[in-house]
Amino acid sequence: GDWEVGSGFVAAQRLLENRVPPTAIFAANDMMALGAIYAIQKAGLRVPDDIAVVGYDDREIASIAQPSITTVTLPCLEMGQAAAKMLLGLLNGKTDIIGEVKIKGKLIARESCGAEEGERSSAMLYKRISPRFSSNIEQIVNTP
Repeated sequence: GDWEVGSGFVAAQRLLENRVPPTAIFAANDMMALGAIYAIQKAGLRVPDDIAVVGYDDREIASIAQPSITTVTLPCLEMGQAAAKMLLGLLNGKTDIIGEVKIKGKLIARESCGAEEGERSSAMLYKRISPRFSSNIEQIVNTP
């Protein structure tokens, strides 16, 4: 998609055309997640009862959409700090700069995944997500 609502709508419509529709959609950002929710609702299905939806970047729209969108924060401040630290190191002649830095975002659980708002434990979320696939999730969570 192109990161906008319309492309999330179209992508979700394509997924809904599958012989076996998805039980969950993880969109590339919150705008596309909103489009996916619209497509699911237009198809007569319910979020999260039939299909859970998760976005990424925690835009303001995520908290006010209906249902509110479960999302992962985009840790911009931490990303900027890490980049600045690496750049300053390079400017000061440091040659052993780490090639890859991983910075975690936070899961913000809201209505679209079926969990109670604010829950952040993945085991708890997996157990509470869409009833359509919760029976198999215990096996997935407990698999080493």
